[in-house]
Amino acid sequence: MNPLRRIRRRLDLAAVEQLRAEVARLATENDQLRDRLGRAEDEGEFWRRDAIEMHLQLCELDHREPGLTVDGLFVSVSRGD
Repeated sequence: MNPLRRIRRRLDLAAVEQLRAEVARLATENDQLRDRLGRAEDEGEFWRRDAIEMHLQLCELDHREPGLTVDGLFVSVSRGD
């Protein structure tokens, strides 16, 4: 095998090894990010439920009906009794 071919082969092997290492690093990072995303979604759902529950409690205390605007804001309106 000529020297140039040997050098190319070594460089190709080194490049493949670098790619393998980068793929492994990215897979680990991807798993970590998916875990963080799952926790963030769970926390967001907790806060959403908590906000709705507080809104309902306040409306009940004030004898009003809960509402939601098209912009997503919680409001309370008169019951119309």
